Amino acid sequence: MSTASAYGLDGQARSLCPLYHASLTSQECHRFLVGTANSSVANKIHLIEYQEDAKSLECATVWSHDDPVMGLWCSPSLSADSLLAVSSLQKLEIYRISEDVMSDPKCIATAKKRYSCVLWDLDGLQSEFKAVHENTLTTVSLSSSKAGTETVNYTNSGGPIRCAALAPYDPTLCLVSSDADGLQLVDLRSKKASSFAATKHRHGFGYTTTIDFDRLKPGQFLSAGTDGFVYIHDIRYNTSFSLAMLQHIKAHEHSVQSCLFNSFRDELVLSCSSDATLKLWDLEPNSEPKCLCRLADYGDSVVSLCWSCSSPWVFAGLSFNGKLLVDTIPNEKKMSILLDEKKWCDA
Repeated sequence: MSTASAYGLDGQARSLCPLYHASLTSQECHRFLVGTANSSVANKIHLIEYQEDAKSLECATVWSHDDPVMGLWCSPSLSADSLLAVSSLQKLEIYRISEDVMSDPKCIATAKKRYSCVLWDLDGLQSEFKAVHENTLTTVSLSSSKAGTETVNYTNSGGPIRCAALAPYDPTLCLVSSDADGLQLVDLRSKKASSFAATKHRHGFGYTTTIDFDRLKPGQFLSAGTDGFVYIHDIRYNTSFSLAMLQHIKAHEHSVQSCLFNSFRDELVLSCSSDATLKLWDLEPNSEPKCLCRLADYGDSVVSLCWSCSSPWVFAGLSFNGKLLVDTIPNEKKMSILLDEKKWCDA
């Protein structure tokens, strides 16, 4: 039986992210941002609060937005002002969120083109960010005198970049995927990419839809695609870059829309799909993959998911019809992890 809490938006939606904010001091309170993507009526960004003890899900405030919200990315900084990147069909805007989250955020920079992906510095630095526009990976400056200035880091000759992720162990490396070239590791200093053999057709006649690095094991990352499979890879640094496949699972019946590692325990992986489900996986090494939780109450394609930034035990998923579900790691798995941590600390 599902223990998930639900909230319904007034319209279609495509984007979800956790809110990083200095006011978040409790591990029991979790905040998420959700944007509507309506074509004919006004759009909004909802700030949703989840109280874990009461399992309550409420809208704390709403910010108006002129255009359909196609993407939301909050800078992972808790020591400085919260910055939020909002992508729409024709532009990307960067907002500064006030200390009082009930106040409307202030737009500090605008880029007049559509970005499909924004990559904030994983250590919380906010002077710039990486972004994907069609087949280019660029650095966008937020310095006061150069706000909005773009520097091209890499141009992919094989067509649009489908997805991208910064390496948490080396900020000069970025993993990208395209239909023509498969997975590539881009060196942001030399502006050159190293292609990984046999990844172009890893998902059959489809393509890679999402990638994410494991923050606990340098070189390991996951990729998922239109065939419903999730792969765990390890980058081998020999005379040239190569990949070793560690695990693979048939996670969904349809295309995987998003897939993320847990930053605290990397055997925990979230995936969501156009088959209208979100799944929590236990991918213990040397064990068969196990689905710990399956949320199937969406009634539409699940387009986005995220982990809470307040606690590693809470996650959320959003469907195209505007339904947000928030749930927690099952207690049995949580207790098992905490006991393992205690044994390790006592050893």
